[in-house]
Amino acid sequence: MNSSATLKILLIDDQEARAQEVREQLTAEGYPNHQHLKICDLHKSGSNDVKPELLIIANNCIDFSTLVLVKAMVQLSDSPSLVFTEDPIDYQTSQQLVELGASCYQAVDPASIPLKALIDNSRDHFNNFHRLQQKLAVVQSQLADRKQIERAKGLLMKKHACDEEQAYVAMRKLAMDRAQSMGVVAKELIHALNNQPHIVPT
Repeated sequence: MNSSATLKILLIDDQEARAQEVREQLTAEGYPNHQHLKICDLHKSGSNDVKPELLIIANNCIDFSTLVLVKAMVQLSDSPSLVFTEDPIDYQTSQQLVELGASCYQAVDPASIPLKALIDNSRDHFNNFHRLQQKLAVVQSQLADRKQIERAKGLLMKKHACDEEQAYVAMRKLAMDRAQSMGVVAKELIHALNNQPHIVPT
């Protein structure tokens, strides 16, 4: 995790005066590496060029265009995001913000409160969420491989009249000979044994 001194922060705020106060607040709290853009600036420069490590969006209210902005910027930057509004929002809208990827929402002027704790918490929440996603992806991949392996074993047993252990040993030997995972070998066997266009394992 980058230190506060090197953390690249992008502030999106159409109010110049408020944005300047937020930038001064960030600098005072040890975050000197920040940039301010208005929404129209994003359209001019191309949002694909913006790659912050932390995103702050400040707006007077949360309307449909703000929700679209949050979704687009979170997806493009893949970074924690803090959303501030001066007008409170209802529960349904706050849930929408969370679903769109906002790490934090506060109905307050961001220039009027300390930001460091919110930034630290948002970064921790974002990193923990990504770690959980990675673990879930690994588990899902392992489960998918197991299903493929079981299916391939069944096809081998049926085609060659062998038992489950013999089918598994044959698959494991093929995986070792090819330096492939059991999951990859299972997929290739399923294609081959189902007479689909594929290289038949030898």
